[in-house]
Amino acid sequence: MAPIIGLAISLVLLVLQTASLRYIGLLWPVEVPVFEYPSELHQDTVNGLIERINETRITAQLRHLAGAFPHREFNSDTGESFAVEIESLLRDTGVSVDIHHHGWRQPSLIAKIPGTQHSKVVVGCHLDSVNLVPFLSSPGVDDDLSGIVTLLEAIRILQQKPPEIRQSLEFHFYAAEEPGLRGSLDILANYTDIVAFLQQDMTGFSAGAPPHFGVVEDYAAESLTKYVKRLIGTYCTIPYRSTRCGQICSDHSAALINGFPAVYILESELAASNPYIHTEHDTLEHIDVGHVAQHVRLVLAFALETALMETVEPHGAQAVRFKWTDIVVLSATSDTLRFVMACIILSCAVANLVLVLRSGGHRNLFKLHEN
Repeated sequence: MAPIIGLAISLVLLVLQTASLRYIGLLWPVEVPVFEYPSELHQDTVNGLIERINETRITAQLRHLAGAFPHREFNSDTGESFAVEIESLLRDTGVSVDIHHHGWRQPSLIAKIPGTQHSKVVVGCHLDSVNLVPFLSSPGVDDDLSGIVTLLEAIRILQQKPPEIRQSLEFHFYAAEEPGLRGSLDILANYTDIVAFLQQDMTGFSAGAPPHFGVVEDYAAESLTKYVKRLIGTYCTIPYRSTRCGQICSDHSAALINGFPAVYILESELAASNPYIHTEHDTLEHIDVGHVAQHVRLVLAFALETALMETVEPHGAQAVRFKWTDIVVLSATSDTLRFVMACIILSCAVANLVLVLRSGGHRNLFKLHEN
């Protein structure tokens, strides 16, 4: 009888512990508002910005940052120093910068160009890098120094003649994306009024296929994805291909989790993307600066066109669904203590179940039920 009591107690504790997990609510769909994005575009204005893209400057920025910061692990001295350097580069453009400290060394940075309304348009990238083999270098030039430099170039161009915009523009440089979106989850949990979020993570590799953008379709806001495809067709000189992550795969997922429309555009479809990421070989020699410049085009178009939207009232909602494996990954990386406790309780429940089966206690239960 003792194993049966132990099993019952373990199951009750497992239910209670699992219910306390921060992301258990993702078992149900997240309602993401649907906005009507611009149909009439400001092509003369955006093309004027695109003409200012400087590939020589992009190359110099990549070389400087890759040489000065050969790895950027989120809880390291160099990861912290790298964030300080990016903050300095941002302030040099004249943009205002907020610093968000977390429970690790590397902070997140938010550059802001204010608009006349409270709603926000956000473009994101991440500051940290990782090597899946411990103690080896993690240069992370494509993942995601390329995205960082993409945003820096776009901000410089916008700040040369700051536009008069309605929605505020924010450029987010997140810490700790690699260990489970920890920086973006921390920040976006306290955000409101994001009408569109674009992630730029890996923007520089083009050797895997003829140059194209990869448009992630499975973890994305549908109306925003259609709008971004239109921007690519209007302002960029390479096409796009649809691709799928199959799981949460960058910081835009944190936006979706918190109910904000988001889309992820990377350097190519996943099958043709950089094979060197998360290794010591993610270096400058594999970067196509012209491809980075295509992403700068997209960021400029997305930022300005969306910030000039006149109407920002949602006209419906999209149900975004996550997988149970996403909940496991998020819980293990961002809610670790509760997750470990749930695993321990689950182990106890399994052990008690084995004892019940071996002792024949389950047969006694069936007999009691029949009587």
